Amino acid sequence: MYYGLLTDNRAASVEAAVLRSNGRVDAATARSYLNQLTYGGFDTGAISALPLRLKMNLADAIASDKTAPASVGYLNALYDNMGLDRVIAERSARQVKRFFDPANMDRLAAKWDGDDFAATLSNMTLRPQAYDEKQKLKMMQFISDAYNDHIGAPRTEVKLFDGPPEVKGSFVPGKAAINVNRQSPEFMGDFTSMINTVVHENTHNYQHHISKNPNSAGNDALLARLYGINMRGYINAKQGGMSAYQSQPIELGAHVAGYIARDMVKDFALSRSTNDNWGPRSLAAGLMAARPTKSRAGRYAYDLAAA
Repeated sequence: MYYGLLTDNRAASVEAAVLRSNGRVDAATARSYLNQLTYGGFDTGAISALPLRLKMNLADAIASDKTAPASVGYLNALYDNMGLDRVIAERSARQVKRFFDPANMDRLAAKWDGDDFAATLSNMTLRPQAYDEKQKLKMMQFISDAYNDHIGAPRTEVKLFDGPPEVKGSFVPGKAAINVNRQSPEFMGDFTSMINTVVHENTHNYQHHISKNPNSAGNDALLARLYGINMRGYINAKQGGMSAYQSQPIELGAHVAGYIARDMVKDFALSRSTNDNWGPRSLAAGLMAARPTKSRAGRYAYDLAAA
């Protein structure tokens, strides 16, 4: 990110403009200020001491010109030092845990149009190869509708597509749809990972919804603004690397939600199974304890799942 430091007079002028406007400046001025503050990008931790509103305004400015040199790096530094990671993770964890609580899952059974809900979900989780595409799609759509109702987001249509195996799914803003890749190994095998994808993408649906309705009852206006900024200043893995992609606010929240949903569904399936050979039945003692926690989202999911 190093682009050279400004002269003392110019640096003072830029700093004055930023502080006077609380960061409501153009993208070039925002980048110059951050470049100077961080000694050319070598000390991004200096950003953490800035007031939250100033950091958000700077991110907002840079997101408007994301293709410029160093923009992705400074967006990543701002997101990492925003100080809202725990709030975002806790919000996602709370929504998911309430929905996939066994008592609520049992209540969903009354709304399920088909064979015994608990048994179907259990068998689909433990023996996914026994179910065809249409049956899996029906369960994913049912979970998607119920989950969106639960979190106060518009319902989305679950659509299947054929893509590279490493791509699991996507959210399509403005089209009320989420896409699930039928060519992914998870769709072919581990059905709980498809629930992960459904919840992950619908978390983006929720984020998009509140970013457009920040003052609606129950919405956090601060997070709503941050989600809107992040959607415009989005960092994909090719631009910023996997770590930057996963740790940006909207992806952090979506990954935490998906991870916990995946394991709570599997735990529910195990608890309803009559086969004693399926392994551990305790979420805290078994499934979550075995999760790799190298990513920030993984660590939050581990910490918050059993909290």
